[in-house]
Amino acid sequence: MKRCHLIHGINEGLTNPSWPWELTSYSLEKNINVIFQSEHYWATAMPVWNHFITNPKYGKALTKREILFQERQKSPIYIVAHSNGTNIAMHMIRNLAKEGFEIEKFILIGSTVESDVEKSGLADLPIKQCIAYCSPKDVVAKYLNKVPKFYGSLGAQGFYRNGKQTGVKLREFSPIPNEWGNEKQKFVTRWFPDFGHSFYFDKKVSDLTFDCLLKDLGV
Repeated sequence: MKRCHLIHGINEGLTNPSWPWELTSYSLEKNINVIFQSEHYWATAMPVWNHFITNPKYGKALTKREILFQERQKSPIYIVAHSNGTNIAMHMIRNLAKEGFEIEKFILIGSTVESDVEKSGLADLPIKQCIAYCSPKDVVAKYLNKVPKFYGSLGAQGFYRNGKQTGVKLREFSPIPNEWGNEKQKFVTRWFPDFGHSFYFDKKVSDLTFDCLLKDLGV
């Protein structure tokens, strides 16, 4: 059975921290055979504090717990994260990589990770596939990109490498092509022209988002 970590953004009114519960409820309603592990944390709207204190702390805690799970039952690792949660996930993934673990899929929604896959380290980390849900109207990601060396604007730009877009680019909920194993498909950008930072979880479109997430997870 697949097990997936769900990591929300900061709980400061800028994001919707309840989407992990909503996705879990949606999957149960659809009889999806996945165990979702919702992560709960508190962070303030202070990027530097989050970067140096909050995110590394939670990333380390999630790593320890995942290793305990893997000791009992080895299984592929899936992660879905939003906003600042994607930065926490990056700490978790780096820590797991040091212990020899690989990530099956990493889905980044409205991400504040660096958009260049070389600068962020995504190109070198043991992740089979990264899928970013992005919007040019994501003003939060655009703003945090101005915080030097701390955050990036993946959620507003999509994946880049050496100044050029990289990987597969899809519009909104289009299915991913089936050429699995193609290096180009390690990085997939889903482009949502009108969504903004947290609209993915708005009641008007949340079911579409959840359905897309489940398909991207392969369930």
